[in-house]
Amino acid sequence: MNAVLPQDSRAVGRVLLVLLVLAASLRLSAQTSTQIADLRIRGDIRAIQPMPDGSFVLGGITNYYNNTRDTQLLRIQSNGTRAAFPVTTNSAVTTMVHEAPWLYLGGGFTVVNNVSCPFVARVNDTTGAVDATWRPAPNGDVISLAMVSGQGLFMSGAFNNVGGLPRQQLALVSTTGAGKPDPLWKCDANGQVDRIIAANGWLHIAGRFTQLGGTTVAYLGRASLSSGTADTTWRPAPNFQVYDIALDATHVYFGGSFTQVGASATQFLARAALTNGTFDSNWKPQPDRLITRLALSDTAVYAAGDFRSMAAANGVKEIARVLKTGSVDVSFVPQIEGAVMAIVPDGAQGVWAGGRFDSGALTGSGFARFPQALGSAAPTYPAEIEAAGTVRVMKLETGGSAWIVGGDFDRVNGTTRRGAFRLTTAGAVDNAWNPNLKGNFPIVTGVDNFTASSDLLLAGQFEMPDGLYNCIRVNSTNGTWNPSFHPQPDNLVNCLLKNGSGWIIGGNFKFVDGFTRPFLTRFDSTGAIDGTFNPLPNGQVHSLYEIDSEVYVGGEFTTFGEGQTIRQAPYLARLLGNVPDLAWQPRPNQAVFAMASDANTLFAGGRFTRMARTPRANLAQLPLGGAGTATSWNPAPNNTVNTLRINNGALYVGGAFDSIANYVWRRIARFPLPSLALDTSFLTSAEDGVVTSIVSDGSTGLMVGGSFTGWDNVFTKRTLVKIVPSGGGPSLIVTPPPPPEQTDDLFLDYFGAGTNWYSPTQPINPAAGLGMVWTEGHNQSRPVARVQWSTDLVNWQESGDTADGVERTITIAADGDQRVAWISPAPSRVYFRLVLTAGTAPAAQPQ
Repeated sequence: MNAVLPQDSRAVGRVLLVLLVLAASLRLSAQTSTQIADLRIRGDIRAIQPMPDGSFVLGGITNYYNNTRDTQLLRIQSNGTRAAFPVTTNSAVTTMVHEAPWLYLGGGFTVVNNVSCPFVARVNDTTGAVDATWRPAPNGDVISLAMVSGQGLFMSGAFNNVGGLPRQQLALVSTTGAGKPDPLWKCDANGQVDRIIAANGWLHIAGRFTQLGGTTVAYLGRASLSSGTADTTWRPAPNFQVYDIALDATHVYFGGSFTQVGASATQFLARAALTNGTFDSNWKPQPDRLITRLALSDTAVYAAGDFRSMAAANGVKEIARVLKTGSVDVSFVPQIEGAVMAIVPDGAQGVWAGGRFDSGALTGSGFARFPQALGSAAPTYPAEIEAAGTVRVMKLETGGSAWIVGGDFDRVNGTTRRGAFRLTTAGAVDNAWNPNLKGNFPIVTGVDNFTASSDLLLAGQFEMPDGLYNCIRVNSTNGTWNPSFHPQPDNLVNCLLKNGSGWIIGGNFKFVDGFTRPFLTRFDSTGAIDGTFNPLPNGQVHSLYEIDSEVYVGGEFTTFGEGQTIRQAPYLARLLGNVPDLAWQPRPNQAVFAMASDANTLFAGGRFTRMARTPRANLAQLPLGGAGTATSWNPAPNNTVNTLRINNGALYVGGAFDSIANYVWRRIARFPLPSLALDTSFLTSAEDGVVTSIVSDGSTGLMVGGSFTGWDNVFTKRTLVKIVPSGGGPSLIVTPPPPPEQTDDLFLDYFGAGTNWYSPTQPINPAAGLGMVWTEGHNQSRPVARVQWSTDLVNWQESGDTADGVERTITIAADGDQRVAWISPAPSRVYFRLVLTAGTAPAAQPQ
């Protein structure tokens, strides 16, 4: 059975007093929505797990398999035949490891098969059924997994807590019971860990750290499998990030963005002795750009990355075959375009590769076999795999004749457009406008108009013909690039803000035009860096907003400045010149992604659970004056808020949420000002994916973009729609009343530790055998639990009630502390809620 209960035990005291399980927004045609663009990206495969039956499980972001809409985790045979594997996650799977009978998944997801499984989960390797009792629950993305039979599962990523224990980026969890972390094994890293491999008594660790286990070990190291103690004598010493490693019997091969190893000018790809870590200075393939993925055959190492040549061999790009002697196989030059993001050996001296690539055709994207003797032919594609593109930003051109749409996509309405396209106000793609962005997977996250000309500013992560740019000036008529404008941030730009005659940009960069400008900088209309502006946040900037010449900054930072002038301003700050206003301290506890403002307050959205010491989940209202303490408004969306927009007297909220303001309400919501009560006449929603951009269409409508593959139950409406809202104005909102006998104290006494009971995601289709699942606590006196059912979220029925002329019965079965409820006969769609009554619970039926 599939459990249905996200939102962790910290939410016990929330105002919501009814248990709504697996629900979706009511679909009344209150708005008009029109498809604008179907954006696609080539297969976005980020992990490949070979299975014992010869099939492959493919992780990543995939929505289409051979042109058929599909959102399940893909499992395919080598000939492209689809294997049944009913596993659905709410975000990408980026790492996997198999130990029968379980397939372990790690990534950015929080729900698997409607079960709360934050960032790591395991499913049956045959049926795909999720193990709801195994729940390590790290608080951040899991990027790499390594299994050691008999000891447990090692995992790495971007977390700092696992199962309630502090664990910085690395942890060992049990593969029995609830998957609790080992209380004795600890090896903290001070930066993200991208890859781990267990071998010969050691956990080999690569990433973006400079300290491992409290000792100075930078970017590549190892720790004892038994104790977690870092080996301070094993230090190959690359000078920058290592993204992937591969081991054979004698060497560790490593790839990344480093340009030196020890005292040697060895860049991007190197190897060291496995026993003592001594760098092999004679093995130097010397790719011209970074390496992100590695895989070994008996005789060679396959390296994938952003390079355009290797060992001075022009034409070797994206993926190369490097013999273990160090020479590059110049006959291996596959004709592909795009990024390789996962590779595994094929058992015959070649590799299987996944990513976002193809051979220039639109068929056979994302997953292919690269045999040793490929030469310059196209690889073998077993099937076409695609994902929905993402609209991240929209900007109306000066004069209002067209939109510039930016995001993460390769084509729009069948036309190749990488990262950006021009859309006329009539809804047609401008075929004459194409900036021809380069790179493995170009992304545009910011667009603005040059005030003195018809040119445009594009920002994100992309290349131009002569290198990495990430921020360029293009002609608005045809998209032609102006090479004289080149601030050149060295990494992703997340956001930009017009500021005077120039711009402020925020992102994940460290250098801009050769100057040290981490995460935030300002430049003028020529692209020249402002030497007086250097706030020095210590983490990514995701959003920028200006109110009365004051700049507000949101992101993943916690401080500004350096040395003796470090100032605490976590995740959201108001700048006074170069420094944060320390009198205004909202202090959310996690990232801020979006901002909007009315006359007196700032709205902040993101991924957080508190503002200062006040519970505020993912969305808050903050006074512009005083200390910035959050107001009492608390709609508490149950997942990330990505975008905020005030338009025609209302605040629009978009993101990945399934509920908001105590209602099942998916992806987009409207709050009229100044009441800020959820407008229940605004009934429109993405069916899946997320909403990442909302802008006015210049009239009474809205342009809504994201990564969704359906809108208002119409699955041909994808990624960019135009909405003409009807209704509106403040509505009388009545929260669904709780059952009169249910109280928070009963919930506290009833549920097991860590149980999640609130998760409106999708309505249950009982014909598929799904039921509602929960876990009881080990309390001596348990309340009585009964399950009510509804087909419309309005009229709730008891077991044995008759609705639509059919009498239906709820059955509750027990398996230890786990309870499973199902309904018979099953309606086509049903919602459940749990009702608790004080008293002693009768024994449930065994399963």
